[in-house]
Amino acid sequence: MPDSRHGVVISELESSRAVYLIDTHSRAERLLLRGSQRIFDLDVHPDGKQIAYSSGDTDWDPVEFSVDGKRLRGLGLSTMMETSLAWSPVGDKFLYVSYAGRTPAIWTRRDDGADAKLVHQGGRVAPSVPAFSPDGKRIAFWEPDELKTIPAGGGEPVGVAVVPEPVSNLCWG
Repeated sequence: MPDSRHGVVISELESSRAVYLIDTHSRAERLLLRGSQRIFDLDVHPDGKQIAYSSGDTDWDPVEFSVDGKRLRGLGLSTMMETSLAWSPVGDKFLYVSYAGRTPAIWTRRDDGADAKLVHQGGRVAPSVPAFSPDGKRIAFWEPDELKTIPAGGGEPVGVAVVPEPVSNLCWG
């Protein structure tokens, strides 16, 4: 969270169906959301007021909710599976991997759902764990055997490291 004191976690003890706010100083926990379907790919908006995640048991769909618990809405991106949501640290965009086309692809949209933009068309294997750079200008992601970056508006990917094993989490530092 932006206050550098709190964190948001998905509860593995509840079969990945609950989200908690954790106070890292006092160890206090507060339930933010309990779902009937599995919750994964959680990301907090830079303002700390909204959280997006994917949910589902077979068709994973992105959902957004406010930390105060007053709003919960599906982002309604497609009838296919969308995963790996990540908020831009600047502006009002998020990115995600969509399985709606012939091959999985990285897309960006404004947080109101408008202005969908294809950023990178993947190959046979989905690009995984895309993440914005801290300035919001680039996106890093893994494709088989390589960690790559691409401009946030799209363009030619650049290989930055050989990584033969799949990556399950990516974080810029």
